[in-house]
Order: sequence, then structure tokens, then C-alpha cells
Amino acid sequence: MKNKVALVSIVERDAANSYEFTSKVFANIAKAEQWVESQITKLIKQYKLDPDISVDGWFVQLAGWAHTVQFDIVETTIY
Repeated sequence: MKNKVALVSIVERDAANSYEFTSKVFANIAKAEQWVESQITKLIKQYKLDPDISVDGWFVQLAGWAHTVQFDIVETTIY
């Protein structure tokens, strides 16, 4: 039996130009999208960002180009 899941990848780049990659798995795309949107909302509040300037889709500039976060979702099949 084939099941589909949504895989969210999170790539954070900091001022030292180092990268941190993490991922989360969700039962479906809708739940993954909801989680990503909630994380972006939290980042906006935490860093006191202007969403019109700092957010482009699922890309967030936390401290300009020196510190950024990119979220992506891929739907994949598991067996």
C-alpha cells in the first residue's frame, strides 16, 4: 500500500554563512502548509519583522540577507 506524506525542509543560513538543515514530516500537504505558515508568523513576531519587506512566500530574512530561513514542501510516497 502506498501512502503519501508531506516533507517540509527548513534551511537556515546565519551571518557566519553556515547552514542548518532540518526537516519535518506531515500526514498531508495541508497540515504541512499550516505548520510552515505558523512558523513564519512566529518568526515575524520573534524578530519584529515587517512582512512586506522580510517575507517572500516561504523565504524569510531574519536580519536582512545575513540571516535567512527557507521553507519548502515536497509530497512523497512511502511504502
